[in-house]
Amino acid sequence: KGLSPGHYLSPLANTCVNDYSAALLALWPTGTVSPTNPDLASFIFSGSQSAPENFGTLRADYKIGNNDSLFGTFLRDEAVYNQPDALNDVLQQSAPSRTTIAIEESHTFSSSFVNSARVGFNRDNVKNAFSPTAINLAGADPALAGIVGQTAPRLSVGNGIDATSGGTNSGSHYLHVWNSYQYSDDAFWTHGAHTIKFGASVERMDYNEHTFQNPGGRYIFNN
Repeated sequence: KGLSPGHYLSPLANTCVNDYSAALLALWPTGTVSPTNPDLASFIFSGSQSAPENFGTLRADYKIGNNDSLFGTFLRDEAVYNQPDALNDVLQQSAPSRTTIAIEESHTFSSSFVNSARVGFNRDNVKNAFSPTAINLAGADPALAGIVGQTAPRLSVGNGIDATSGGTNSGSHYLHVWNSYQYSDDAFWTHGAHTIKFGASVERMDYNEHTFQNPGGRYIFNN
């Protein structure tokens, strides 16, 4: 005991526990001891889930002259999904959003020939599995960090004990951004009873993904 600072968790304990390890026990809530086996306990709670969503769209039409017209649309769709982790230590959050912009210009060359040109942009942005808010104060305690500047690490223990999610933003979380840039041009030619449509379309897509893999660290124990 003198070589490794620590303390006994109860008067009946025969093993000295390291002070840091003992402090990490605060991430596990106090369970209800089984009436048939004092070595087993369960923790049950009712977590609240919320998923508000905001959607909006706007369109504008403008007639430039007798032969030209212009229209534009804008769309925004975003949501935030919140729920506590399995042990009610941190509030987990995912936030997807979508933005779309499109502009089209049509020009009438004659009664039989019309051209339409369009540009567009679409972005999907997803913040997945972030945990910025602590429910249990231990989830935001920097003194429990295993890595400087982080919070408590993820803890995985065998023998049927539920793993912790760690402290705020300690577990793995992800950023996804997808951008689409579009241009298209279509021409319409009418000749008698026939209409011919021809044109071209070009699209560039960029996908960027950033993974924060257990930034707070992870400890795995067999028992």
